[in-house]
Amino acid sequence: MNIYLKIKELANEHHISISELERTLNLSNGTISKWGKSMPNTKYLIPIANYFNVSTDYLLGRTDNRNVDKTSVDIEDALNSAMSFDGKPLSEHDKNIMRNLLKAYLKNKD
Repeated sequence: MNIYLKIKELANEHHISISELERTLNLSNGTISKWGKSMPNTKYLIPIANYFNVSTDYLLGRTDNRNVDKTSVDIEDALNSAMSFDGKPLSEHDKNIMRNLLKAYLKNKD
C-alpha cells in the first residue's frame, strides 16, 4: 500500500477527507493525492504522522505497527533543534553519535 492509500485509510478512520486534512495542515490542495505516484518530502510526513499519531515508518510502509515510539520522536526533535557549540546545526555524523548516546542512556536509565 502506498503512502497516499495509507493516509486515505487513516483519514477515513478519523472521518476526515483528504482535502480537509490538507487544509488543517496548511498543505496545498491536491498535495496528498500526488503521493499516489511520487514520494513526498519528509517535512510533509511528520505533521501527518503527528496528526494521526502514527509513526512515519508506518506511513512509509517500513512497518505495519502504527504505534509511535515516543523516545525516538523526542530524540529526533532534540537533535533537529540542537546546535553545535559555535551555533551551527549539528552534522549528520554528530547527530548519529548523539542519537546513539541518548538511546544507550535511556535504555540503561532504569
